[in-house]
Amino acid sequence: MPKLALTIFSVIIFSLTISCSSQEEISPSPDFLTPTFAASPSAVISLTPEPTKVPVPTPSAPEPGPLTDVVPILIKPFSGEFPLINFFDHDLPFEFHDPNNYQLTWWGEKTSGINGHDGLDFLLPTGTEVLSAGDGVVVRSGISDPFYCPPLRRNVDDSLGVEIAHKLSDGTTYITAYFHLSKIFVAKNQTVKSGQLIGLSGDSGCATLAHLHFTVDRFPGTNNGQRVHVDPFGWDSGLPDPWAAHKDGSKSAWLWKKDQAPLVFREENNPLTNSGPQIKITTLRWMGWKDTENPNNEFVQLEIDSQVGTNIDISGYTLRNLKGDSFVFPKGSIIRKKIPFGIYTGSGIDTGDVVYLNQLGGIWDDMADCAILKASNGDTVNEVGYGGAKCP
Repeated sequence: MPKLALTIFSVIIFSLTISCSSQEEISPSPDFLTPTFAASPSAVISLTPEPTKVPVPTPSAPEPGPLTDVVPILIKPFSGEFPLINFFDHDLPFEFHDPNNYQLTWWGEKTSGINGHDGLDFLLPTGTEVLSAGDGVVVRSGISDPFYCPPLRRNVDDSLGVEIAHKLSDGTTYITAYFHLSKIFVAKNQTVKSGQLIGLSGDSGCATLAHLHFTVDRFPGTNNGQRVHVDPFGWDSGLPDPWAAHKDGSKSAWLWKKDQAPLVFREENNPLTNSGPQIKITTLRWMGWKDTENPNNEFVQLEIDSQVGTNIDISGYTLRNLKGDSFVFPKGSIIRKKIPFGIYTGSGIDTGDVVYLNQLGGIWDDMADCAILKASNGDTVNEVGYGGAKCP
């Protein structure tokens, strides 16, 4: 059975730099809540954009909490599933004006990302179809007014986006927004249906990597009576929601229709190449929805480089994190050529190509961490990090 031991660490490895992408630069004043289309600094992401090349486990699907208001009006704005780069920051969504150096998720967990992020960033490759999340009317479509992008340190004038208003029978209006598009297929005042193709993802505006910046605004029914950013996942924590209590904030409701909420996972991908180490950590899925309750959200995948002609015995190798946890691969652990070797954090039944660490909660830090693979002689074989972590 896998066993855990303490280890000590110290070296730099992989750095993840993210900045945000939003429709408008947000300040704490009520002015930012007016429904304008002046876009604000967008997400600048230095992540490996390639999708995982072999199947990996499906993370736990988010569900509304027992005390969360449910207003099921939206579907996923894309087909398939993509890593989430930034959450909606409940503490607080004032982009580049929030100095606390973390994002607060809707279940009350702190994680790394853009301070004050006002929406959800999904890592959609350029040209991915973007869909209307609900029935509604297009209220904005096209290029935003030029604005200064702090992460890029220059003005940008090519930010493509779409906003769609969804008016409910009780008079509440939700506005979904879709930014960094490469193409737009709808016009202002056009009526659209849920799931209708409205554009293609891209990296227009204040972005260095293709992704979709998806936001939801609500009005009225907000604390100041104006248009306010909200989290479509609602709020599901035993602690009060800082954004719901803020004078310019609002309570967030679960807005997804049944089985339509996007899966939530954060991961690093390290594709195989024709050079480099014989064994690579090709996927480090380090965060999902409520890892403390769903530890198998976390997943590490090892693969043999394509130039290696034989299987590799990793008995006695270790997989480590920065906290000092170290998993020792048991005797008979073999990585077979062209077949990935998976390591789940939680419990399960080991097979020839999958092992379980049998932990009760997540082991990868949600702010910054490193996965370090070491040979039985202590030499580092490969390492992958995130959040600016320094690895030994």
